[in-house]
Amino acid sequence: MLNKYIKWIKRGNILLIPFDTVWGLATDATNNIAVKKIFLIKKRPLSKPISVLMPNAKYSRGNFTYLIKYKEKPQLCPLCFSDINNFVVGERLIEKKYLIQKICVAYGRPLTATSANLSNATAIINYLDAQNFYQLIPECYKKNVMLVNSKINMSGKPSQIIDLTGDKPKKN
Repeated sequence: MLNKYIKWIKRGNILLIPFDTVWGLATDATNNIAVKKIFLIKKRPLSKPISVLMPNAKYSRGNFTYLIKYKEKPQLCPLCFSDINNFVVGERLIEKKYLIQKICVAYGRPLTATSANLSNATAIINYLDAQNFYQLIPECYKKNVMLVNSKINMSGKPSQIIDLTGDKPKKN
């Protein structure tokens, strides 16, 4: 099953898939075209970066997104970090037991980790709502989105953001 999802992502496509707390949109975070499609689907301002899952991240229990400042430009789509001169990336940590993290590790490259909803709308927490969201996707992008069949209901609780860009970690 993982191979099916990996092949889909490799072709520049997007998964509509449960994460650990909400349903999300996942694609190769190094593929500029695929990442931009997520922004267009979500109607998200291009100035608002999306977080990423890293295949080699250190895992912790709980749902966290760490803001990390890179010294050099990260090998990611520029829409995944704050700006051209300030390389701050939101690295989302999800436990290895979740399908999306298994896909990320098997794929070996960063994936986008953004909620599957229109920008500033309520997060999706169940399959029925994910199906309804899929129906809202414009036809020109729908062919690039695979809805993963899952009956798991999510908590809807957003990840806690921990800013590691300063001298001391701070919760946002």
